[in-house]
Formats: sequence, structure tokens, C-alpha cells
Amino acid sequence: MSESVNRFETAADAALRWFLRLREPGASGEDGRAFERWLAGDPAHQTEFLAVQATWEQLDAVAAQPSRTLQHCLRHALNIQATPQATRRREVLRLVMAVAATILLVSGTAWWWSSLAVTENTYQTAKGGQQTVTLSDGTILDLNTESRVTVRMSGNDRQVILHRGEAYFTVANDPARPFEVVALDGHIRDIGTQFSVYRQAERVLVAVESGAVDVSLPPIGNESSQPHVLNPGERATYTTSGEWTRLDRVDPRRVAAWRQGTLRFDRIPLSDAIREVERYWSGRILLADPALGAISVSGVFNHRKLDEFFTALPTIIPVHVTHRDGDIVLSASRSSVRPQ
Repeated sequence: MSESVNRFETAADAALRWFLRLREPGASGEDGRAFERWLAGDPAHQTEFLAVQATWEQLDAVAAQPSRTLQHCLRHALNIQATPQATRRREVLRLVMAVAATILLVSGTAWWWSSLAVTENTYQTAKGGQQTVTLSDGTILDLNTESRVTVRMSGNDRQVILHRGEAYFTVANDPARPFEVVALDGHIRDIGTQFSVYRQAERVLVAVESGAVDVSLPPIGNESSQPHVLNPGERATYTTSGEWTRLDRVDPRRVAAWRQGTLRFDRIPLSDAIREVERYWSGRILLADPALGAISVSGVFNHRKLDEFFTALPTIIPVHVTHRDGDIVLSASRSSVRPQ
């Protein structure tokens, strides 16, 4: 082995020793002055020291960056282009990587595992109950009556499964982790949004207050399903069979009005109004005559004071309200009704 190569090897070894020594908490001013003398003693010293320093800086980035960057840095560090004199440098840099492995296990690898780890929590409400939860990413989740969701969070994505009921989302901005809600077979992806999702027996209602959502449905037969975008004030439903229906626009401020205790009916059949009220009412609401269910109902009511709803109902539609063993029975009224 030639003297020049041996000198190069010594410079590489010394560069690593100096780099590690200067990073020690007990490094003194004399150490720094000795290092300066060594650095000035040969141009190869500076070359080797800069090579070690550059590799270590990449390791620092590894500890703070996603796994994609981790892979890039490791690949770059382990595949440094060799010159006829650089064989020893590659060996030294590999040694640097080995020394840094402990750091990676504590920081970079820990980050990588945390990005894969999934935390899962379930939240639910009873009949008449509501709950507000701030999720770990800062998203605010409002649950309506008789609702249940499972929230799954990882370093790569955020997902909420709506098993039943209704939820309103104020989504925290995190471009690196998409946020989606799964209800029936539909996937509702947030695009910087406040929106509500109401899962019923055979369909799901989606309404947007601000921002936008992208709704993807499973294919129907052999036909692929195109994603649907909803903007502020827009509402739509989809069914278990993949049928998509856009509804009339609403004032965005009226989306999820239940959060303020409001039930708003706008010319809907009495049967539908009863279905909504029963979500909050502890008893049953019965129709003495099923034909009454087709009567149109309009009005704004407080679901926290449903006695007022039953008191007001005979004044807006021709029905008589009877309380019977905790249930409400609606029958046809022969009295005159005030015009709507």
C-alpha cells in the first residue's frame, strides 16, 4: 500500500475521530485549537472532515423528516461515488452510519414507526344527547343524537367511520394527512372544510357549510363511479346501491342547525318530520291514520323543548295531539287550521 493511500486512510480515520470528539459535551477550547492545527496540516484533512460532516447532517435530517426522506438520505450516504483514493472514505462513512444507528433507533426509526402506528377511538351518544370532541389533530367533531363513530389516526392519514347517526366536522388543516369520512360504502374526503354527514338506514346525506368535499362511491355494475364535489350550501344523498341525488341548496349557516338546538322543516311530509323528532323524543309518535303522514310541515323548532313542538303542531296542520302512556298520538282534526 502506497504512502499516499495510507496518509489518506489516516486522514479519514482522524476526521471521524475529530468530528465525534468535538461533539462531546466535554470538548474544550484546547480541543478546538488542536483540531484547527490538524485541519490546516493537510488539504486532505479538510476534505475528509467535510465528508463526515455532510453525512452526519443528512442523519440529522433523517431524524426529523418522513420515511421517504429517510430512504433518500440513507441511499445517498451509502452510495457516495468513489475515486481511486476514496475506498477508505466509504468505509469511514459506513462507520459513521453505524455510529448513528443508535440515534436513528431513538429518533428516525421511532418517527417511522409512529407514522405507521394507528390510534383508534370510538365516540357515541345516547338518544337526545350530543357531544363535542376535539381530535388529536385539532379537528372538532360534533356528534348528534344516537350517533357512533370510530376515529382512526396515523402519521399518514385520518379517517372517521360513521356507524350510525350524524356528525359535523370542522377539519384541521393538514395537507400531509388526508381526512375522510366513511359512511355506508361512500368515502367523503375533506378539501378544507366544515361539513355534516347523516347516515340513515338506506342512504347518507352530506351537506357542506364551507370549503368542499369530494365524495367517492363504489362502482355500479361494470360502470365506474365518478367522484362528486360539493361546495358551500350544497347537499346530496347517496344510497347503498350507489345512487347519487343532489338536493336543493340551503343557506350554509343552516347546515347542521341541530348544533344550535334547531329542527328546521321546509315543506316536508309529516312522516319525515316525525322521524326527525323521534331521534330526540324518548317515546313513540304514532299516526292514527297513515294518510296523515303526507301532510306538508314547515317551521323551526327547538329539539331541546319538544313539548313546544307538539303544542304548536295543531296550529299549523290539521291534527289533534293526544298524550297516551308516554307516547304521542296524532289524529285528524276537524277544527279549522290557521293558514300557513
